[in-house]
Amino acid sequence: MVSSSYFTFIGAAILASQAAASPIARRGFFGDLFGEINHALEGTMDAIQSIIPSRAPTSEADAAAALNKIFSSGGPTGFIDTTTQLLKAGFAPSRLADLLDVNKTYTTGGNSMVNSPPALPKGAASIFPKAADGDAPFSLSEDVLRQAIFIPDGFTTGKKNPLLIIPGTGQPSFMTYQPNLIPITQKSDFADPVWLNIPGFLLGDAQKSAEYIAYAIGYMSALTGKKVTLIAYSQGNIITQWALTFWPSARKAVSSFVALSPAFRGSILVDAGCVPIKDITGCPPAIHQQRLDSQFVKAMRARGGDSALVPTIAMFSATDEIAQPQVGSDATALLKDPSNVGFTPVRVQDVCKGKLAGGVATHEGMLYHPLTLAMLQDAMTHDGKADVSRVDVNRLCGQAVADGMTLDALVQTEAGIVKAGGAFVEYRPYLQTEPPIASYAA
Repeated sequence: MVSSSYFTFIGAAILASQAAASPIARRGFFGDLFGEINHALEGTMDAIQSIIPSRAPTSEADAAAALNKIFSSGGPTGFIDTTTQLLKAGFAPSRLADLLDVNKTYTTGGNSMVNSPPALPKGAASIFPKAADGDAPFSLSEDVLRQAIFIPDGFTTGKKNPLLIIPGTGQPSFMTYQPNLIPITQKSDFADPVWLNIPGFLLGDAQKSAEYIAYAIGYMSALTGKKVTLIAYSQGNIITQWALTFWPSARKAVSSFVALSPAFRGSILVDAGCVPIKDITGCPPAIHQQRLDSQFVKAMRARGGDSALVPTIAMFSATDEIAQPQVGSDATALLKDPSNVGFTPVRVQDVCKGKLAGGVATHEGMLYHPLTLAMLQDAMTHDGKADVSRVDVNRLCGQAVADGMTLDALVQTEAGIVKAGGAFVEYRPYLQTEPPIASYAA
């Protein structure tokens, strides 16, 4: 295993030795250095592959205990440590070899980022290049934006309420939600899910990623003739909030927004998504933008994005290992609600205090948490407004997973963090600072 301290020591020594070199010499040196870094990263993935995972937990109680052991006492630091501990605890993807080429493994089938959604019906409202005055301009073409929308077989095109599924950092939607919410909602009578597989695994400029969401909201509403429910995970929440902030026409097409593990103010722990050599290489652009009070965050909040813009339900955990802080009035999951559109914060430790589902809950754990599906269903069957008092809290809080899910949903969802790590390692180019703010948001 390649350790953080190894990279820190080697990086500092090399940089010090080159401080007095000429610009041309340094340029050649850094070309060689980044070649060595790429080699080291490949070695890191090889080392992860060499780990022999323990047998997966055999009960919900065992799984909860294993996660509690990993995350309750300080928790792991960074992707490598998190991945190692999850694998050793039995939270392993079915094929570790897939991590070596996520750009091939997780861009086909339900993960496809090049799809062919149908044309909109005649007479449908125009959504491109603008749905209404006041909307930000799209920098991407309509063909590119539409291709990211995956409409599965069996979609009823408006007979059931449309549910737009939005991914998190390092993952396409299908990879993230297939072990948990996709099969459950497909079988339900209250939701008709489609999902976004955004190119670049949400590691590129978040402002570009938000364009896919803004477009998909308008497209799905025009296609079905109904308002759309949004469910997003991790970074998907902050870019959804960006889309709602700078494409105000999209708000009229949204019934509700269910935010899983959101960091609407950014996070103090987001750098854990960078490899240990971030001080030398930088980070993927979206990591910079998710830092607490980044320029991206400040620009959004200055234009009203600090408040709920549609009925919003925030599902979050005080023990989130990625999105922090999540306690007190400064919790990054919280939004204001001056317009009284409806903001419902659900910190699972508060609602399920003293019960199984109120213990250690991970960032990814909100995808299978028993309250998540219940609150989603409540919102979609009550005009977008969820109310925890209508949910069977006593029963659900005694479970580790949502109704209809199995232990495998928990194990494979936790293993999704391992898969996302492969995308972090493969992504290029890394940046030393966050991308500039788009002119429409400046």
